[in-house]
Parts: sequence; C-alpha cells; structure tokens
Amino acid sequence: MGEVPAELCNLRLVEKIMIAHYQYNVCVVTIATSARKMHANAVVFSQPVPKFYHKLPSSRDEVSDVLAVLFTGPCRPTKTDFKQMPLLIRKDHVLAALHWLKVHHPLYQNLEILLDNLQQFSETSPPVDWYYQSSAGDAPVQSMSVSDKDKELA
Repeated sequence: MGEVPAELCNLRLVEKIMIAHYQYNVCVVTIATSARKMHANAVVFSQPVPKFYHKLPSSRDEVSDVLAVLFTGPCRPTKTDFKQMPLLIRKDHVLAALHWLKVHHPLYQNLEILLDNLQQFSETSPPVDWYYQSSAGDAPVQSMSVSDKDKELA
C-alpha cells in the first residue's frame, strides 16, 4: 500500500469521521476521569450506509448522528480535561487532509469543501453534545469485581 501521507497519518477519530465519504459505523465513546488520569473506551456499531457525501467536512449534525460522548467520574469535565482529549478537532488538520484527498484520491476529485461546516466546530470542546454521569469511584468498570460493580454504578 505504501506510506501514509503526513496529512492523513495523525488524524484523530472525529477528524476521520468528518472527512469520510460515507459513515459505516456509529461510535459511542465513554471517558472516565479521576484525580490523576482518564480512561476511555469506544464502542462501534455497524450501520447501513445512508448516503455518500459529496460535500465535506461533515456538519456538526451529521457527526452527531454517528458519535456520542459520555463522561463519567466524580466531577464534570473541565476545559483542561477537554484539552487532554483526542476527541477535539484541529481544523487545520481536517482542511489539509481534505485538500490532499481532493488532489490524490479519485473518489474525492469532485468533492466540494464546505468551510462553513468546519466553522461549526470548536477546537476547545467536544465536537458533539456530550453527557455526564456522576460516578464516585475512579476504577474502570472492567477492572472491578462483580460485587463492586453494583456500588460503582449506583
């Protein structure tokens, strides 16, 4: 296959979603925070391909259709927490990837790049609405014994 170009090799999950011609998965990301670290899990569900995108990047509504973010932990995430997440969008990376694809990939040659869609996203907060569920502990559910799980989920 060859080397992956610099414009494509360091894209984050959300950035890949934004430049994809079609979405074949729905992704739910759970991020657990504690005083010292974050744990993240992503669950991906297959879905039928509803449409082929000829205008990219995807809009905020289109990204919201295929991505959900859930925070758990003793307190709500802060702006500092957001900065540490690989879910934030880097607009310059998205734009560089789309320009590279338009020049080098035959399926992207007729692509219309919508800068208005890119402006819908913030670079300092998650790209979609996110949810918070309070959790007293900081142990990931996978590492807890069966008897402890009920206490953590309550």
